[in-house]
Amino acid sequence: MRQSIRTFTLLLGLALAAGCHDGFLEEQPYDFVAPENFFKTVLDGESAVSGIYSTFIDPTALYGRDFMFVLETPTETVTTRQNSTNPKGQLDAFRHDSGHEYLNGAWRIFYLAINRANTTIEGLEGATFNPAVRDRLIGEAKFLRALAYFNLVQLFGDVPLKLEATSGLDNLTIARAPQSEVYAAIIADLEAAAAILPLKSAYTGMNIGRASRGAAQTLLAKTYMTRGALALDESGNPMVAKSIGSTADFQKAVDLLKQVQGSGQYQLISLSRLWPYYKEERNAEIVFDFTGITGTNSRMNLSGWMTPRGCTMGRRQFSDFHATLDYFLSFQKTDQRMQQFVMECTLAGSNKLVRFDPNNVKGDGYVTDGPAVWKYIDDIDIGTGDNQNFVLLRYADVLLSLAEAANEAAKAPTGEAYAAINTVRSRASLPDLTPGLSYAQFKDSVFVERRKEFIMEGWGWYDSIRNWTWFKKRLEAHMQLGQNNASQTAYVKEIFPLEPRYRFMPIPQNAIDRNPELTQNPGWDTGAR
Repeated sequence: MRQSIRTFTLLLGLALAAGCHDGFLEEQPYDFVAPENFFKTVLDGESAVSGIYSTFIDPTALYGRDFMFVLETPTETVTTRQNSTNPKGQLDAFRHDSGHEYLNGAWRIFYLAINRANTTIEGLEGATFNPAVRDRLIGEAKFLRALAYFNLVQLFGDVPLKLEATSGLDNLTIARAPQSEVYAAIIADLEAAAAILPLKSAYTGMNIGRASRGAAQTLLAKTYMTRGALALDESGNPMVAKSIGSTADFQKAVDLLKQVQGSGQYQLISLSRLWPYYKEERNAEIVFDFTGITGTNSRMNLSGWMTPRGCTMGRRQFSDFHATLDYFLSFQKTDQRMQQFVMECTLAGSNKLVRFDPNNVKGDGYVTDGPAVWKYIDDIDIGTGDNQNFVLLRYADVLLSLAEAANEAAKAPTGEAYAAINTVRSRASLPDLTPGLSYAQFKDSVFVERRKEFIMEGWGWYDSIRNWTWFKKRLEAHMQLGQNNASQTAYVKEIFPLEPRYRFMPIPQNAIDRNPELTQNPGWDTGAR
């Protein structure tokens, strides 16, 4: 988003920045500015809500960089040049534990966002300025609070559920709530947001990019699908209560996604316009994205971390994210999504133009052994973070989610499910999916399509745990390829059992140390493997 964003000016006394510095709701004894003395004008309310948005594009901890290692490298599709002694490589090799800094960062920042949202919602509910604007801002805050819990419950299972602002030094420890309660809170927030928020097209000028009705409905549908998948979970994890979800959740998702589809607000655009994203942000396919602003604490860092080392593009070439070789080779040659990976690179100092060659990985001149995923590579990255946005929800996700949910609701692929997945495949220049597939065959096809479509968009791990048995087979096959091609660093997985404990991440030890009410997830008391 190449526009300014108001700095969130509430002082620490609102328990926003100070509320979650190193652990869950760790308060500091600063002077307090009561919410009733702040939420007087529309500008006050907009500033408060902007402060919640900015939390999600922390330049390191969340979508700006570190969180993407959590969400993408444990899958069979993304790897890093770092080894398993590095925090980045630990997640890639499943050698992470409760002390991992990226998990601690995600926990800390999500609860910071939640406490900012709690304070903002309470303050706005008593505000007397323009009611329509006030209610819309409450809807945005509830959408963002739901998004934070949507991440937390999938990553950690049972988590503390806090829906009131922290404005003092009391009651700063809280036990973990069952997942059923967390999902219920997420659904309640998103239902409220969907009823309040306007359509995407209603936003103009500086308001473009705010959460819309379609964003709330899409995230609500994905929440129902995530909850419904618990009824199908075969991970063997004792924390999975299959009674939480049911087939009815998938039908609820179908109904919501059809509303988004029929809203007339979204459409697929050509892949050449969609990626790299900095070229045409906020296009017709985007349901919701987060703002990135160069040189601020709301900047993106993904460009530098995805750019191949030694290239002349931008000023940073860390190459800590790239696709695995077997994933790259799984694409059909006609699949237009290949353009996201096969990128030319001009080597610094030689002006030599090289391209990744899967048949000559060691001798092609390409600096890394895996192809760069160039969705967020920005050739105008100036070294202080790029200013492109991060895409969280787009219309292709609406369609593939509809295909998945319809198949689950009917326990067979419907015409509606086929139409949705084939629309996405057609955009990639692929033929329609084979007709007459079974429920299981179609389900597998949807997850394969999601892998091809959404790599490095933050859905890899969530798609994996939503279909654990499918993921386990794919990861084990990837591990075996790594053993068969030991010289290729684009195959980095070791052979190890994917234990049930991996279904959830460990609760960060920093949070446990600061909150005696917290308990650790089963199997993680022994540390890393």
